[in-house]
Amino acid sequence: MRKTMGALLGVVMAGAFSVAAAPSASAITWDHTMKTKDDNPGGIIKFRDAGDVVEICDLQADGYNVVGVVDDGVWGHGYKIKESRGQGHCTRVDAKKNREYDLSENRYVSFMVCLEKGGDDSYFCHDGGWLNKKR
Repeated sequence: MRKTMGALLGVVMAGAFSVAAAPSASAITWDHTMKTKDDNPGGIIKFRDAGDVVEICDLQADGYNVVGVVDDGVWGHGYKIKESRGQGHCTRVDAKKNREYDLSENRYVSFMVCLEKGGDDSYFCHDGGWLNKKR
């Protein structure tokens, strides 16, 4: 019984260490990134077309929130996401977890990242279009 418990404990501990050493879920290779247009950018939007993953991050402790706007050109199919927790925090959405974020394939999608303060989300905006390739 003692040998069995020792072996079981060894297996459990080995499993715990292998989980702890696993790469983080945030290890994504981004296809496109774009920062806000201020001199020292305070926000960034990132896009990975496989899975339609979009992430916005706050890069500075400047009192501004970061807002990302995505529109795939299909009537009524766009969304806005906001990160308001401050520097170093990110908000991520993806179509695999929520179909609301599924973008049309093989077409250009409009992306914009801005800073927001006091309800005005039009500070230092940077916009562009990226092709959402079908994978």
